[in-house]
Amino acid sequence: MDESERKDIDGMKKLLLTMVWVILLAAYLPMAALADQTEAGKNVKEIDITTVPEEFLVQVENFKPGDWVVRELKVLNSGKMDFYYSFENSFLKGSEKLYNELLLKVTSEKTTLFNGKLKDFKELNPNFLAKGKTEILTMTVEMPFELGNEYQGLGTEFLFKLYATGEEDIVIPPGDKPTGPSKPVGPGGNSLPLPNTATGMFSLLAIGIGLVTAGGYLYILSKKKMMKTGLNRP
Repeated sequence: MDESERKDIDGMKKLLLTMVWVILLAAYLPMAALADQTEAGKNVKEIDITTVPEEFLVQVENFKPGDWVVRELKVLNSGKMDFYYSFENSFLKGSEKLYNELLLKVTSEKTTLFNGKLKDFKELNPNFLAKGKTEILTMTVEMPFELGNEYQGLGTEFLFKLYATGEEDIVIPPGDKPTGPSKPVGPGGNSLPLPNTATGMFSLLAIGIGLVTAGGYLYILSKKKMMKTGLNRP
């Protein structure tokens, strides 16, 4: 075997090794990308509501007619789906007589969600919140001016409990409409499409197949050249 043949054989070995690495890489990259996306998806809940503060407990003590207290509640959609949130009010302890007379006003930015007696507030109508968005609710509890001195010195305690549901789970009473901004839609009224996360993987696979095809073609040309060289030797 002369020097030229050895060089041709070494070149074919390098070419075959390169083809093997390309095939392995083309197979590994899409699977690795899919595994990363799957793991990331596991770490994000479908529906996840975060509130600050976490426990929204209101204590009213030593109020005089005309006194009020203001609390702010930050609601964050930290999940990967849009949802509707609501909250309900429940009396815990203290003077139920005072609780029944207190006034409550709930606002979101410039929208008034409720304005009336605290005892009449049972549950907020569903409020839409897109994923990744935050909304701040302001709650004002007031003791009416017209209450007599017999209410002074009384105290009461009540709790607001928040929860969230997906659009398919929400139940809206007849005649009521969900409050908050409208759900964004795409052309034709359909929901906005999810991004095609598989595009990158198929692109990598197509590149790998192209490299393998090119390598095979070069290998065939190289082999034909060797056979032609052997036939032309004396």
